[in-house]
Amino acid sequence: ERPPRAYVETLFDDYADSFQQHLVESLRYRGPEHLMQLLREQGATRFDAALDLGCGTGLCGALLRPMCGQLTGVDLSARMIAQARASGHYDSLCHADVVEALDGAPQRLDLVIAADVFIYVGRLEAVFAGVARALRPGGWLAFTVERAPDEADVQLLPSLRHAHSEPYLRRLAAAHGLTVRRLHEAPIREDQGRPVPGWYGLLQAG
Repeated sequence: ERPPRAYVETLFDDYADSFQQHLVESLRYRGPEHLMQLLREQGATRFDAALDLGCGTGLCGALLRPMCGQLTGVDLSARMIAQARASGHYDSLCHADVVEALDGAPQRLDLVIAADVFIYVGRLEAVFAGVARALRPGGWLAFTVERAPDEADVQLLPSLRHAHSEPYLRRLAAAHGLTVRRLHEAPIREDQGRPVPGWYGLLQAG
């Protein structure tokens, strides 16, 4: 249901130095750009306070910085946090897992973004509960996940990443008072030259 924290932390500490180049150039990752486009299509172009879950080296931060008053980044990897700090995009950074960060977040966020993060989390009940507490009315959750078949809520893949199904995401949204504005199916990156099917989600707090 959830990978061990030490596994994820060590994985990304080891990956930090080559992460951004590998993700963008080798895996053709464009998740942050696609999420920004979907937000703009909804008229969401300015955020007083935003939280970047799993901020990594700051790919989302570079795009969010001109749109945000206060931008906070969170990552489980200390070496990723160091890269994000060097980018200069964030007002503050937190070394924590996503559930811990949401539990400690102020309850007036305009945006929580999680690009290519939930695949390392597994079941998302605690995450959605934390997002629902942290978002102000009208605030947004923007995320990507890998696509699982409808009959499986969460599926652990041979890659050791998790995939999530559309019915599961919609049930979680409804259970936590979040309205699904977009759930767009599209590849989120490539793996061995093949597109990885996924969902781009935009949910809004009531």
